[in-house]
Amino acid sequence: FTMVRMFGFDGLANPPLWSLYVEVLFYLVAPVFVVLITPLNRRSRIAIFIAAALGLLLVDFAGPRELALWKYFFFGFLASELTDVWRDRASERMSVVLFFVGFVLLVLDLGFGEIWFSNLMNAIFTKNGLPLIMPRGGGANPDFTFGLGVAAMFLIVGVSLSNGKLCQSLSARPLRYLGVVSYRVFLWHSIVIMADLGDAGMAFSAQGLLMSGPNLGHAPIWFLPLVMVSAILTVSIASFVLIQRPFLHLRPGTYEPPSERQP
Repeated sequence: FTMVRMFGFDGLANPPLWSLYVEVLFYLVAPVFVVLITPLNRRSRIAIFIAAALGLLLVDFAGPRELALWKYFFFGFLASELTDVWRDRASERMSVVLFFVGFVLLVLDLGFGEIWFSNLMNAIFTKNGLPLIMPRGGGANPDFTFGLGVAAMFLIVGVSLSNGKLCQSLSARPLRYLGVVSYRVFLWHSIVIMADLGDAGMAFSAQGLLMSGPNLGHAPIWFLPLVMVSAILTVSIASFVLIQRPFLHLRPGTYEPPSERQP
């Protein structure tokens, strides 16, 4: 009801809600885009998805910085197309390799950010005599790296093609329950952190987590896994059980608990 950030207003009452208006704006445009590309063959669609992602990488939006995330939606389109292309001839080994490649790229992105991918692209372009210089990350938004999109695409395709041990390991009941409450974790984590450490001047902004006030020093090593993570999971599970699940059950047959689904 109050997605005013899309009009340039600074800040949100609950910072994680930034994702909602990005999705709403995208899904207002996506149907038109899909209608236009549906008559094309798969090769043409894949080329358009790659071109769109590259174009969005090189262009900065005038407005809230989160709109730079639109390029990641096209990695989702691309992952869907590649899954369809490889489904009939993909082996379990191929799915594991793709997943492993995505995992390695994700580690690289977490460890080196935009630098490794930008350097790789610049080396490729220079070797082929092309003058294009790949910006770090995405122009003025280096936090949202192109390498992250590539990593996520390989992870999604690898999991989607798996029918064996990879799929079974990711379908373990604890992970499935964590998946059920994962969006609640996303929505509640900042509130729990601010409630726990608010006296120190903790606040979320467009630039991330900010601290002011007295120096807290370092918390014990067990604090994060045993206290903070446990508190966030507890609040998230309670939110799901007491709020979301009753609403899901208002329409019989529309909700199937994870314990009853097939892996």
